[in-house]
Amino acid sequence: MNQKRGKNIHLTLSLYLFLYLFIFHFFLFFFSFFLFPFYFLLVNKDFLLMQRYRYSLITKLIYRYFNIPMTVCLLIFLIASLLQIREHWYSIIASLADLAVIIILNKYYFSTYSSFPADICADNEKIICSGFLLNRNKIVIMMANIDRITGGILDGFPTRPVYIHDSKLDLTIGFYMHVNNFRNLLSTILKNIPEELYIGLLAKLKEKKV
Repeated sequence: MNQKRGKNIHLTLSLYLFLYLFIFHFFLFFFSFFLFPFYFLLVNKDFLLMQRYRYSLITKLIYRYFNIPMTVCLLIFLIASLLQIREHWYSIIASLADLAVIIILNKYYFSTYSSFPADICADNEKIICSGFLLNRNKIVIMMANIDRITGGILDGFPTRPVYIHDSKLDLTIGFYMHVNNFRNLLSTILKNIPEELYIGLLAKLKEKKV
């Protein structure tokens, strides 16, 4: 009798465990395939509605990693120049020149890592910058907080980057002209910055006849 009751209890516990696992996996499946997409859309609705601007793969590689092969080549020339100093004293000039180029080149690239986002999203209210090489955080710049725009076509140099400064965050972000739909991005920014800044930039463009 006790043995039969023990079997019934074991069977009942097994049934409860099966039902528990079935319900758990059912809700897990339901959330993963039905609720999660809606949750993602709800949380990222602003991000999804914004215009996205990105660099091509080749452009990104050049802007981020071109200093590496250049530095290797310059180091080879630097070592070769150093080895010739005993025979040709004027090789020290070439060595110093190579060293200066290496320092300037890498200093520029390291400064761009924190100032040039690889992924930009913008609408009429804000700019979301992400994809920094040394920083995984997103930076949100409100259009109303932009107090300075320099560089690029605004200074008469279309091929140079455009820099915007956020007065509240006290930081500067740059955009290269090779980002896709660059003109659309610049136009969106100019349309939504403070009117006083826009008028000043317009006057500068007229002076430079851009």
